[in-house]
This record gives sequence, structure tokens and C-alpha cells, in this order.
Amino acid sequence: MSHRNIDIDALTEDRYVEEFDNLTTQSAEEVEAQVQAKASAVRSALMGNNTQVALAAALENPPYGRQFRSAQDQNGQLVMDVLSSVRSSDIAGVVKALSPEQLDTLSKYIYHGLAHPATYNCGTLLSWHEKVVDAGGLGAIVRVLTDNKTISA
Repeated sequence: MSHRNIDIDALTEDRYVEEFDNLTTQSAEEVEAQVQAKASAVRSALMGNNTQVALAAALENPPYGRQFRSAQDQNGQLVMDVLSSVRSSDIAGVVKALSPEQLDTLSKYIYHGLAHPATYNCGTLLSWHEKVVDAGGLGAIVRVLTDNKTISA
């Protein structure tokens, strides 16, 4: 006689399939090529001191799914490069120009960076987080924490 209504043994990591893993027909190589093309566009925008365009391009169409870990890492590094290139006095203006969806995606990257303090500058990320919460409210935090689509492990 079991007191459980859910078979928790069926929820092991080996048997778990994310809902969006099978939504794309693209291969990992195709997604990495898209990220690399995006990276060249972002870097050219940064060379022209157009950080708003660079950030919007870096946040556009992030790779979701376990099969795209390499592309996720590349895209995450690209977003972090853009965030670190913006002067702290310009952060509020850049954030205000982002759409709510872009704010949520940016929050995912900020939380990812904060989870890896040895790799990323947490002081910069906290400055960005403050401005994102000012622009998007507490709802931005809740949406990111409850979203199943993660940008990396």
C-alpha cells in the first residue's frame, strides 16, 4: 500500500524529457552557427558603440534545450561581453529600451552569471539586476524563476 499518488521513480534525470527539447528540428551545429552569426553582428554593433542594438541582438532567440549546451555557453558569453562593455551610467537607458520578453531573457543571463562568480563580475551583474528590476518589476524575477526554459545548466 503506497501513500504516494505520483511515481517519483519515473522522474529520474535519465528519464526526464523537457517539453521544448523536441520543438526544434535544428541540429546542434545549426544552432551554433546561428549563435556565431549573431556574435559577429553583436561585435560589429559594439565596435560602433551601439550597445542597445548589440544587447537586443544578443538576447534575440536564445538557444533552449539540453542538446544545445555549447551554443548556450557561447550565447551566454556573448551577452556577458555586451553587459560588461556598457558603462554603469548607461545601464538604465539601455534597460528601459528593452521589451518585457528581452528583460526576462536578460534576467536569465544575469542569474546564470551570478551563479558562476569565478567567471563573471558579480558587481556588474548586480548593477544590471537592479536596473532590470526597476524596469520590469518583481514580476520579472518571478517569471524567470518559474520558467522551465533555461539558458544553461
